[in-house]
Amino acid sequence: LDRLQITVAPVGNGKYLRSDAAASFNKMKAAARRAGVTLPMVSGFRTMSQQKALYAAYRAGRGNLAARPGYSNHQGGLSADIGVGSYSSRAYKWLARNARQYGFVNDVRGEPWHWTYKR
Repeated sequence: LDRLQITVAPVGNGKYLRSDAAASFNKMKAAARRAGVTLPMVSGFRTMSQQKALYAAYRAGRGNLAARPGYSNHQGGLSADIGVGSYSSRAYKWLARNARQYGFVNDVRGEPWHWTYKR
């Protein structure tokens, strides 16, 4: 695998995204806050070792769906797992209406929390 170098920036909760995605996420989070909606970051950028551990847990039946190490949008700093709860939550509904204007799409079926920066 070729290694890709990226620059990451903070998005809250001790989590990071690629710098451009982080800037957009932080603008989106501020807009949500003004609307009375909280978007807590649960997982953002992941190192190779973090992705390997998550993938191993998934393969062993002890974890959530995880991409093979080296193939995760989280490792590129583009995907965010946001603490929205369910598809019926206020936070998810706000994201469904507004996230695209910030470049984020909910691109994994069955995971209301998973949003990827696509700009």
